[in-house]
Amino acid sequence: MVKPFSREEVAMQGDEFPSRGIFCESCNVNIPVFEELSEKKASEIRKQANGNKLEEMRLVREATGCSVRWAKIWSLHENGPQKRGYSGNGKCPYCGGQLRTPRSKQCPECLRSWHAKSDTYT
Repeated sequence: MVKPFSREEVAMQGDEFPSRGIFCESCNVNIPVFEELSEKKASEIRKQANGNKLEEMRLVREATGCSVRWAKIWSLHENGPQKRGYSGNGKCPYCGGQLRTPRSKQCPECLRSWHAKSDTYT
């Protein structure tokens, strides 16, 4: 069990990366766990934000007093940590290679990118 941060500890940490939490291998950061944020309250925040990550970050900052950095880390890890080299259902549309995340826009195998409308190697 990870020791949650109290509001005082959150204030002391400032904008530094969390010194403890649930480690995400993919991002190489600790996902902060907040003393003042029960599972029920976290669920309410996510439901109230309705998929809007900025609103979710605002609400978690309001509830915990954390920095924008911590709120972003918390918000982006709705489903918890991911393992390095995450192999979700994302496949490259060109070579079929495994993407790092389902939302990736560049293949680590063939290096093709689909950020823009044209096919590029970036």
